[in-house]
Amino acid sequence: MVADIGAFATANPPASDFLVPTGVQFAFEPYRDGFLVSDGHHNRLHQVRHDGAVSVRLALPNVVPTGLALKGSTVFVAESGPLPHLPQDGKVGAFGPRASSATTVAAGGPLMVESSGPAGTGCTRSRRATGRSAARRAPPRRPARAGCTPSATTARCGSSRTVSTSRRRSRSCTARPGS
Repeated sequence: MVADIGAFATANPPASDFLVPTGVQFAFEPYRDGFLVSDGHHNRLHQVRHDGAVSVRLALPNVVPTGLALKGSTVFVAESGPLPHLPQDGKVGAFGPRASSATTVAAGGPLMVESSGPAGTGCTRSRRATGRSAARRAPPRRPARAGCTPSATTARCGSSRTVSTSRRRSRSCTARPGS
């Protein structure tokens, strides 16, 4: 064991309301000299160093951070949004090494839970009401790109990409001309 994140969360509770003192750690990704851990219940991202030191890297509003992915020095975080996890609340946030908040880079996915993809693409998957992964229903037409989010709507990926999906297709993310 490297660190007891639940003990840290209990000793350092969030300023917001919560039910589980230890938090609900959802995902972790290697980061700098350790790793990041998302806590979907306490709405925080913890930074854990290899020596066992735990700190709050980012405290978030009630966005329910779940999945994590890295691309270069940018961290992408899947945000499911507060209960009942409505599609309009599902987002992907991104932040850099010195940031004190996450910036929304994509939105519109129901129950964002996984930020993954080949070679750190930062593609985020969502789960629909059936509990099945939307991205596993059919293979993607093209490789996903950073900040892509599957949903039944169209969302913006950063400033130059558009994501569009349907119930029959998994996802596509295309660059706009001239970008």
